This record gives sequence, C-alpha cells and structure tokens, in this order.
Amino acid sequence: MKLEKPDRVEPHHAVLENPKFSSLGIIFKKMFKQKINTVARLYQILRFKMPIFHLYLLPNDPSLIKAVDEHEANCHSQRIEKPPGTLISLKIGTSVFVQTLDDVTIWPEEVKFQYLDAEKLQQYVELSAEQMQEKFSFTLVEKRTNKLIWKADVKRGVF
Repeated sequence: MKLEKPDRVEPHHAVLENPKFSSLGIIFKKMFKQKINTVARLYQILRFKMPIFHLYLLPNDPSLIKAVDEHEANCHSQRIEKPPGTLISLKIGTSVFVQTLDDVTIWPEEVKFQYLDAEKLQQYVELSAEQMQEKFSFTLVEKRTNKLIWKADVKRGVF
C-alpha cells in the first residue's frame, strides 16, 4: 500500500486533485473469485513499416485504461477504435490466447488476466506481420473453455 500526498488539506478533509488510484481497484482485488467486466484495447505502433499491434485485456477500471492510453501515446502508438466490451466477464487468473493467425507472430502466446496497479506496465499481446495483409482478425479466446472473449477485424486502410 502506498499513501498519496494530498494537494491541499482542509479543516475536515484532505483533497487529492489527480489521484493515481481507483477505488474500483480495491473492489477488484477483493473479488478474485468473482467474474469482472473486462475491456479490450487495440493499438498500432506507428513507427514501423510492418504492422505491429498491442492488444490489452483489462479490468474495466478507468485508471488502468487511462494509464494504458498514456503509455501507448508515449510509444507513438495509435488506438484503433473497436468496441472495447468483451463478450464474457473473466475471473482474475483466467488464461487467454489470441487465436492463431497466418503469417503473424504473436508474443506471448498466452496471458493470464490480471489486475495490476495503474502505475505498473500492463501486460499485452504483441502481434506483428512481415507481410501486409488485407485484413487482420483479432480473436481472444478463453483457454480452459475455448469460449470467444473478444473479436475485431482491422482492414488494410486503417494500418
């Protein structure tokens, strides 16, 4: 646990103007056994000729989403607008993978759904392709049940 320094102290309370935590984080950490609403975020790295994408699977926590957006902006990435909501909620520790794509390198091949503090680098799957394709299909699948979690297509004109 880390204490935040208040921006100002009033007679009956302290004020945090831009807190670096989310009260949802406390709730998520208590609910390891319950399913959590999740979002997927897709970014393309713009500084390379070949298409490289970062695919995040996050708890639906505004502080985490903001931290990822800021990190990717610093990496000169562009968010690709796709519906962020997943088809199913997940438990912390659920293993997921990106369904295999032809001629696409996927690293890591499998990740566990985690809740990490917003100050930490969030895990993502990196997808890269030597050959330009007409369309990339991103499909996240739960490993144990083989259920579809999230799917999106990106056409060539976007990347």
